[in-house]
Amino acid sequence: QTGKGVLVTKVLPTSPAAETALRPQDVIVIADHKPINTATDLREAVKGRAHTLLIIARDGMFHQVVLKPPYRPK
Repeated sequence: QTGKGVLVTKVLPTSPAAETALRPQDVIVIADHKPINTATDLREAVKGRAHTLLIIARDGMFHQVVLKPPYRPK
């Protein structure tokens, strides 16, 4: 089951979203197998994860992408 989703409005060129090929107007409906209804749902689903499976709605179809956080040296 999918959530209502979170609309992607902007993708910064060097962001993890850009590397994942997310585009403006995509709707993220599932993250880490959890329905996404709000931006808070999305933040909680990706927080602290090495990667997150996203299901997005684009042009009337669903697609799977893997979001990887940026590398941050310690």
